[in-house]
This record gives sequence, C-alpha cells and structure tokens, in this order.
Amino acid sequence: MPRRDNSHSSGLLRKNSRARRQQGVSSQFENNRRKAETRFFLAKLLSWFFKATLAVVVFIAFQFYPESPVETSRTHEQVWGIEKHHIAQSITNDVLTNEYPSFVRLMADDYDFDAIVHYNIEPELNKYIDELILRYKPDYTAIVAMQPHTGRILAMSSYVRASSDEQNMTVHSGFPAASVFKIVTAAAAIDSGIAKPSSTYLYNGKDTSLYKSNVLRHKTNKWTRNTSLTRAFALSINTVFGRIGVFDVGAEKLQTYADRFGFNQPVPVDITIEPSKTGFSSDDEWSIAEAASGYTRDTTISPIHAALLPAIIANDGVMVEPNLVDFAVDAAGPLLYQSEPSSIEVLDKDTADDLRVLMRATVKRGSARKHFRKFFKGTYADLDVGGKTGTLTGENPKGKTEWFVGYGDSGDDKLAIATVTVSKEKWRVKPAYLARKILEEYFKPASSKG
Repeated sequence: MPRRDNSHSSGLLRKNSRARRQQGVSSQFENNRRKAETRFFLAKLLSWFFKATLAVVVFIAFQFYPESPVETSRTHEQVWGIEKHHIAQSITNDVLTNEYPSFVRLMADDYDFDAIVHYNIEPELNKYIDELILRYKPDYTAIVAMQPHTGRILAMSSYVRASSDEQNMTVHSGFPAASVFKIVTAAAAIDSGIAKPSSTYLYNGKDTSLYKSNVLRHKTNKWTRNTSLTRAFALSINTVFGRIGVFDVGAEKLQTYADRFGFNQPVPVDITIEPSKTGFSSDDEWSIAEAASGYTRDTTISPIHAALLPAIIANDGVMVEPNLVDFAVDAAGPLLYQSEPSSIEVLDKDTADDLRVLMRATVKRGSARKHFRKFFKGTYADLDVGGKTGTLTGENPKGKTEWFVGYGDSGDDKLAIATVTVSKEKWRVKPAYLARKILEEYFKPASSKG
C-alpha cells in the first residue's frame, strides 16, 4: 500500500504543528514497515537454512540407508507395533478358506492400518501346481512347497474334488502322518547315537505289516530277515521301526524328538492353524510301536507342517520358521511389517546328513523309486533329492491317505515339498509323482524357462 504524501494535499494550508505531527506518524509507519521487512527477510533466511540443512541430513541418511528391508522393519515394528501375530490375526480366516487377501486391516495394540500384504507365493509355481492337480483331480489333494533355508512358502495348493467347500487342505491337521513319522523315529535313533544308516536289524513278517508278536515277542527263525536302517526306511518296514521305537529309542525320547519337529504345539508360521499331534502312551509298548512306525491314526499332521520335516533335514538340521507373508505396507506407503523368521537347531548337522542318506535311498531304491525312474539320468542328474512316503487309511478326511515329503537341493537353491492325496475308491495320481513334477518345474534350467 503506497504511503500517503501530505506535501501534495490540502494539509499544507493547516497549522505547522499538525504537519509536524503527521510527519512523525509517517516516520513511525516507515520505521515499522522497515522492521517488518527485516523480520520477513530473517524468517525467509531461517526457512532457507532449515530446508538446506534438512536436505543435507536426508542426503547423508540415504547414503547409509540399509538396502535390506529387514533393518527398516525393525524400525517400523518399534514405531507401529506390527508383529507376526498381528499378521496372523488379519489373514488366517481368509487363508483357511483358500483366500489370500492383498488388502487387509492390520490391528496392533495402539494403531490400526489399511494395509497391503505381499506374500512369498510364487505365482507361476503355484499356477503350475494348481494345473498339475486339475489334470488328475484326486478326491483330496494338498501341496506345500517352501525354501528350507529362508522359510519362504512359495506355493500352497488345495483341491477337493466332490465339494464346493473352500476349506484349505494345506492347513488341515487331521491327516494321519502315517510313515512320514518314521523321519522322527530315525532322527531320534541317529541323533542319540543309538543307530546309523548302516545299523542292521532282524525282523519277521511282511514289510507293510505290524503285528504284536513280531514287534514285542520277536523270535529268530528260518523266516527271519536282516536289513539295514537305510533299507528299512526306504522300504518303510513297519516292524523294524516298531522295534526301534520300543526297545531302542523309548517313549520319552520319541516324544522329545516329536516335539522338536513341531508336534503338539502351534506350527511357527504367520497364520494360526491347529497343531499336529502324537497320541501314544508312554506306558503302552504297543502304542509306542504304532507311533514309531507311523501305523496309527492317532498321530496327525498338516501339509504345511509336513513340509517342515524335510526342510529341517535339507537345511542341515536347522528349522527356519515358515513364512507366508513377506511384508506389509500401509496403503499410504510406509512399511509396516517385514518377515524376520527365527531359526532353531533341531538336529546335529551329522544327523541331518545321515537322514539324507535314508531319504535318498527312498527315491532311488525304495518306495518312491518307480516315480523317480530315469530322473537322475538326464537334466537332473546332479540334483540331490530325497524323500519319505507314507500310506494309511484315514478318517479325516475318509479314504486312503498317501504322502510324499521330500527335498531338492541344487547347491544354489533348495526346495522342500509336502504332497498328500486322499482316495475314496480309486487312486488317480501318486504324491511322489506330483513331487517329481514340481521339482522338475522348480529346478528346470534357466534356458527352458519362459
């Protein structure tokens, strides 16, 4: 606003005293204006200085900003309070019905967020598995694939043939573990120094049978056979494992190793599912024999837990907690959660090495050999593969339950797999065959990938 000039007004005709007073007011106004301009300039200068300082701080911070999202996750967890159990609360109900929501409401103790969840699922691998199952359509099928060394769940595929029920069978814990539990029995015997792959055992009866007389009242006769632990594992000889459980390992040690492998406790994954269970009695020898050989419906397991067993062995005896969610961000952008799976040593590395000897024999000379025929003569000749089969008629769901759990190790990467099918009347595909096709897909040469 321009300053009024009294020298050009009618005020010149007024008394000199009034002119002097007006001149004083104008001088004061001019002084105030100059002071205001000075304050404005200083404020601008301080603002520029603050912005310049902030820019320098941001620049320096980004020079040392960690590339790994794990470090930022620690900061955000401290700030926002989002942890694994909050992730589980937000996605479990959907996952149990075969949904994997990208947009969820994350609720912590002090905050809640509209979040975007990023899963570890590899879409192409999961799509391949889904299509593989639909090619055969067993009555029930569940397949889980995960990386043993990272715990990342790369695929979860579930199928129910004769129902519109969307229950996710990969987290269903009612499947009988069957002979998959022989992994636990063998681990207990080897890790305790009781046995090694070359240890020999006498037994009577068929490989697939289990009778009290052959287990609890063994008598050597002309029908008695001699076998190694490796062969007994590969062919899944029930009597040998029943006797190992009762007379070598014992109930207490068997329970200890079952617990080490995650039975009777929540599966350490970022969704909430029912625990796998063992049901033998420590004062009942026959109950111990049934459990040690897997010849019981009282020992149950979920496919997501079953995949952990070969994962532990493939990872030198160390269990890395399985994780379905990689990270979650606020809808506005900030990182809220980053998976940081814990690990724990379940077995000694030498024990894991010996168990891989047993599992390799299963696919090369044992119960899964016909499904891996010619597998090791071509592209995958150098791939280290091992596994364990299992078969038992179950009640939940009803039908003949068949398992294959195993691993593939290329030296650069590893994959652990659990495949289970249930057949009501006739079988359509064997789990070991499904596992072979998945391993071929996952480890196929880069030149043949799309």
